[in-house]
Amino acid sequence: AYFVRTWTLQAFYRLYLSDCHTAEQLSNLLASCRDACPPVESVATERCFYVQCSQQLSPEQQCQLHYLLGTDKTSSQLSASSESSSVEAAFHGAYRAEVGPRLSVTTAFSTNCVAICSGIGLAPPVQRVESSIVYRFVYNRLLSNWPDSVVHRRLTEFVHSDKLCDRMTQSVYPAPLTADSYRSELLRCPPQPVFEVDVCGRGREALAEVNATMGLSMDDWDLDYYTKLFAETIGRNPTSVECFDLAQSNSEHCRHWFFKGRLLNASTREPLLGNKYPHLMALVSSTLAESASNSVLAMCDNSSAIRGLRVPVLCPVDPARGSELRLLPDPQLRHVILTAETHNFPTAVAPFEGAATGAGGRIRDVHATGRGGYTIAGTAGYCVGDLDERFAVEGYAAGMARPRRVLLEASDGASDYGNKFGEPLIAGFCAHSATSFKAASVGNGGGIGALDDGLVAKRPAKPGDLVVKLGGPAYRIGVGGGAASSVGVQGEGGAAADELNFNAVQRGDAQMGGKLNRL
Repeated sequence: AYFVRTWTLQAFYRLYLSDCHTAEQLSNLLASCRDACPPVESVATERCFYVQCSQQLSPEQQCQLHYLLGTDKTSSQLSASSESSSVEAAFHGAYRAEVGPRLSVTTAFSTNCVAICSGIGLAPPVQRVESSIVYRFVYNRLLSNWPDSVVHRRLTEFVHSDKLCDRMTQSVYPAPLTADSYRSELLRCPPQPVFEVDVCGRGREALAEVNATMGLSMDDWDLDYYTKLFAETIGRNPTSVECFDLAQSNSEHCRHWFFKGRLLNASTREPLLGNKYPHLMALVSSTLAESASNSVLAMCDNSSAIRGLRVPVLCPVDPARGSELRLLPDPQLRHVILTAETHNFPTAVAPFEGAATGAGGRIRDVHATGRGGYTIAGTAGYCVGDLDERFAVEGYAAGMARPRRVLLEASDGASDYGNKFGEPLIAGFCAHSATSFKAASVGNGGGIGALDDGLVAKRPAKPGDLVVKLGGPAYRIGVGGGAASSVGVQGEGGAAADELNFNAVQRGDAQMGGKLNRL
């Protein structure tokens, strides 16, 4: 993220919770670990909580924090020391690893914890709560001729693999974080100052430099257009924030320019769709003229809507706070919102988060329809290649998840976001093919919502109106354009394409999405 929030750190607590995995999860983890390092005999885990406070907590507040992070059953197991530091027997060796979130962006877990702390009187002292997992691998020196250095190298590679660490949002901590190392990690990614881009003085060259350094993925047409817009039409320099926002909001990912582009036959230069349809959008929307007598919204908003019915409606007495619900005296006309979203590239890169943010984006589309819609339920579907991965390796790009992982983790991600937001996932589909989806996957989400008849049309914008963007921290998805989410996502080929790009996949924060929806 380009803009990182800073906090005042006066008190720092580190708490450990043992047995954070079930026996089945540990068994699966051990089996996976032994594939990489056979001498490993056992693996144990514990969860570590890092709590950042603006002041020291009183004994009573510490008890509240322990109760919150533990629960009735496990609060007694919270400890300020780690069990993974215990000394192993002479013929056994141990390897400790800790995987936690990158601290430059606040996680959804922290958002939820701080909100609960605020509700029970622990905020503002509690400003942030992050959680990591500590792994302790024990291996037998007698049953293997592997030296410790080889075992440690193999385990290091395993811990850094996608089996334990999401390289986009997590990192492997070399040692438990202390107040000093925690502060240093935060300061390593300071907020970047806003600056002007000297388009009026230096022209296109100044914008091209910012495009390269900030990774905006503007093409030649974008550079020419924005240079003329600011230098000649508006008559002032753009700020770095404006350039970043324009690159994102006006990208192919957000605007779908391709669908209104002219498609020509490469050989004859004749229109590919004939004279009747100048572009793909005209072809897609042509059905409306023939069969859309019940259409209320189509091809003009975040979602489509069809004519609904008059239904009894419950409304809060005071919408600004929690209050009594009362039945309105007369039934209200509510239309049915229908929406769908594909999240193919993000789901292939990081299945859980790709599917979760696909669900989040679709939910946002429902409540951003007209002047505010209501979410009801969601659907999900996945199409992948051959599930027998012995025959599904060829053709997959580096960093792309295999079919089995997509099905398992994407399904969990979509359900997880819906459950935390409060929208049930009620239906879906799954398909796999060794030919149709040989080296790609499709992640599709659908949604049903409702829209009041009086809120169908957005009010027109007027000169001087202020534009306000609401939401939580997110990764830079959709910057630029291209076949996937954006050019910036795909890299420039070679080593750049092989290395995971942090712009590829957003991270879901269903709690923040819920707050935005209620607002």
